Amino acid sequence: MNILTGRIDEATALLNKHFPSVLADPMEDDDSDPSTSSGRLDYLPSTSVAPAHLALNLRIQAFIETARRVPLLYYPPGLSTPLDPPPLLWGPPDSDTPEDDSEDNEATIQLLHRAQNLYSEANQLPDKNDRAMYLSELGSVGGILAYKVPEESPLVEYMSQERREGIANQIDSAILCKWTSPSSLDNPRPG
Repeated sequence: MNILTGRIDEATALLNKHFPSVLADPMEDDDSDPSTSSGRLDYLPSTSVAPAHLALNLRIQAFIETARRVPLLYYPPGLSTPLDPPPLLWGPPDSDTPEDDSEDNEATIQLLHRAQNLYSEANQLPDKNDRAMYLSELGSVGGILAYKVPEESPLVEYMSQERREGIANQIDSAILCKWTSPSSLDNPRPG
């Protein structure tokens, strides 16, 4: 639920606590044929479950959530009331008082630091194709810095619930992939 409500840092902390190998350890047997590894079909995710990709995707989403000016409410299936969104870093987009300008400047500095860290992490990816893909994505995502209210910009797709859902699905796939791997059957995690 944390990813779906935009609480990315909390989601990352929970992943590190309960499923540390999802974001930390390299995937075992990435190149092996899963249908022959244990005599059964293993779970095959449709997106990357490489820890470096997952961690970077979460950090990119955290950057997006930090840039958010308008809360995005999440309504869990079957409920008519939304879960509480995380607090916004920015003041209301339509205020022009000097205090708000000071808060906006601090928020901009924090957002720029996050962007610099993202570029640094993307440049550290060992595969040149991954580096190129993530640097291109960061170039696009970084464009939200140009808008006072990114939710009203041409880059609104980055601010959508569908993006949150995509990241949540990718993380769920990685957990399931790790959980169903032959090594996890030897050392099952408590449920």
